[in-house]
Amino acid sequence: MNPSTILSILFSLTLIFISHAPLPASSLNLHQTVCSETSVEYNQKYDECVKALEVDPQIPSANTYVTLSKLIIEIAIKNSTGIQDYLKILRSSDPSPAINSCAIFDFTRIIQDFKSALAIVASSPQSASNEVSDAQSRWSQCGTSIQNEPKPHYELLPLIDHVLFFCQILYKSISHI
Repeated sequence: MNPSTILSILFSLTLIFISHAPLPASSLNLHQTVCSETSVEYNQKYDECVKALEVDPQIPSANTYVTLSKLIIEIAIKNSTGIQDYLKILRSSDPSPAINSCAIFDFTRIIQDFKSALAIVASSPQSASNEVSDAQSRWSQCGTSIQNEPKPHYELLPLIDHVLFFCQILYKSISHI
């Protein structure tokens, strides 16, 4: 056999073995991977993302993106419910139409959108992502109405921005399903 033929066969076998070699496992947990992707795509701070998700002690041990997404949605629901409760209290001392609209309409729908996403994320990730998109649209409506008030309530914007924060994280998590 020609030496170049032998070398070609050895080279081909080497490539085959390399292509079938197991890749080293990532040292990041799923939530850390999602936070890393979110920080790149949406310019979020990685540490804040990880800290926000690790509020739920189950998140670091989530071993599927379906489980992770469900846990993140549950945090988003709790967070949005807390914001809505605060806005309802605030509207009793400040009868602003924007605060009323956000508290009664926008956040009620945001919470419903997250609950719908939770119910379908395992069976229909794209539909769940659409529900998250709807929640983000309602976040935008609330923020716009707060900014367009005769006396804008800019101090509320960082609070309601938590909805956007969780929507962005959810987009990345759900995209892996």
